[in-house]
Amino acid sequence: MLRYDGIHLGLKTAQDQLADFVGCSRPFLNRELKQLEKELAIQVTFSKIVVRDEHLLTSIVIDG
Repeated sequence: MLRYDGIHLGLKTAQDQLADFVGCSRPFLNRELKQLEKELAIQVTFSKIVVRDEHLLTSIVIDG
């Protein structure tokens, strides 16, 4: 859902299930999510991920 502070993605799954879905370990997923938070691309809360800067996140994904 698009809101004034970013794109809100509701999560109804645990991080270990999300890690399995994307094909990595839960610790790896957690490190990557924290790094994206540090770069201010996303914000992770208990039940959602907020994409704070869509262009930055896209750039990170494309450029590695």
